[in-house]
Amino acid sequence: MPLLGGALRNLFWFSGLTVREIAALTRLRPGRLRAILYGEVVPTWPTTFRVVTVMHGSPDDVRWLWE
Repeated sequence: MPLLGGALRNLFWFSGLTVREIAALTRLRPGRLRAILYGEVVPTWPTTFRVVTVMHGSPDDVRWLWE
């Protein structure tokens, strides 16, 4: 499992949001969001930024994992 996916998944668990809520707020399909959370795909930085921000995280904390 890639580290970025693991970090995003942990943030997801602590966010208290559902996949559908995050998908709607970030304008991603739920399937695409699940692929991102499980490290199956690496999203662009703007998408990563949106996902992390919606989950009340700090994009700076995951930037190094994305790079």
